[in-house]
Amino acid sequence: MVLERDNKGGPDAAIKRIYSVEMSELTSGNTVSKLLLRDIKADLDATGAMTFEKVEGLARNMEGEVFILNDNDGVDDNSGENQLINLGVLEPNAG
Repeated sequence: MVLERDNKGGPDAAIKRIYSVEMSELTSGNTVSKLLLRDIKADLDATGAMTFEKVEGLARNMEGEVFILNDNDGVDDNSGENQLINLGVLEPNAG
């Protein structure tokens, strides 16, 4: 899985997605195809917090649940808030 995101937060945020990529047969010079697993913008908006610019953490546990975590940058113009969000098990085109 890979994260795709713009560098925009709050009301300007538009692209926050998780894709699956098949790399088992990848060779040097090939193009990687991606399959949308989930557009996570709605998940981020549902928290009630400002939509994060940088979703940079992505992990899957043994049960197949996917978790995302933001990067709060630790700078003055950021809330400093971290959120760990459980997205459940992701299937292709699962919304």
